[in-house]
Amino acid sequence: MMTSFTEATFDQRWEESKQSGDMTSHWDGAEEVESCPSWLGQGQRRWFGLSWSLEIQIQNEQYRSNWSLQRNHNDQFPLTAKFYLAGCSNVQTRGIADEYVEQAGQNYLYCLPDTEEIEAYSGKERSHSVMIWLQPERLRAFGTEHIASLAPELQQFLEGDTRPFFHRPLGQTTPEMQRVLQRLLHCPYQGFTKQVYLESQALELLSLQFAQWLEQDKTTPQRLLLRSDDVERVHYAKAILAQNLMHPPSLVELARQVGLNDYKLKQGFRQVLGTTPFGCLREQRLELARQLLSDTEMSIEEVAIAVGYQSRSSFTAAFRRQFGTSPRLWQRQISRKIV
Repeated sequence: MMTSFTEATFDQRWEESKQSGDMTSHWDGAEEVESCPSWLGQGQRRWFGLSWSLEIQIQNEQYRSNWSLQRNHNDQFPLTAKFYLAGCSNVQTRGIADEYVEQAGQNYLYCLPDTEEIEAYSGKERSHSVMIWLQPERLRAFGTEHIASLAPELQQFLEGDTRPFFHRPLGQTTPEMQRVLQRLLHCPYQGFTKQVYLESQALELLSLQFAQWLEQDKTTPQRLLLRSDDVERVHYAKAILAQNLMHPPSLVELARQVGLNDYKLKQGFRQVLGTTPFGCLREQRLELARQLLSDTEMSIEEVAIAVGYQSRSSFTAAFRRQFGTSPRLWQRQISRKIV
């Protein structure tokens, strides 16, 4: 028998357990530790709010019976890294697959904005996992000059005004990842030093995942056989993006509009246009930016906002990668030509 919860009913019952004393909760300013309520099972959850843009949760629980949780994610879903150390969960996510399994020894990286997700857990085995939630601002702090070396979905997460929609199983958790996970699980420090240490371990795990993703893409190239109507649908998708530069559809919605699945659309963009849907959108936005800089009196800041960039520095870096010069130098070149 499966006990099912919505996110609202689960949170309500969790809070009721706190109030009734059915579970313990302790917060020391850096770490919150909550015991598993008796109606759910045994174990604990540890949560670290290292900053407003980076959080860690360590979950280590044994459940009384099978149960499931339905979540409804908003459009600001963070980049999420997940490392399963023990147990597994069966997951259904609208737009990803009817059902897939996340299991021990594997790691995953995903961003699931504006969708519904159902996770089902077994009462027969322990569930032990580490999750890291990251907002794009935390990664932007490193600069955006070299983001072309990242997977396209991660580039969109950093630069886009809409969150990408993806779930990437990265495979076996590597020995190097396992060593970092053990350091994170058994942090020897307290206070401020503990926060700095945990953040460094979380960022190292993410960097290892980024590298694992790129290595997979290098070693497992895949090429689809596209029919002529598939090629037409790719060009149609490009046209839709051009018409909706400020409010582009998600990858799943774009695929639906042109009558392809999202995987085939991504591969079609690579094979037909030599880029990704997000890469195409970025190129079109930057081309519009170049036109605005050439034909209007708008400032660089105004142009950046007009084409969907949240900061001048991100816009300048993207413009330089695309055209080999900065927006300021481009304006000067155009001004000299006019004179």
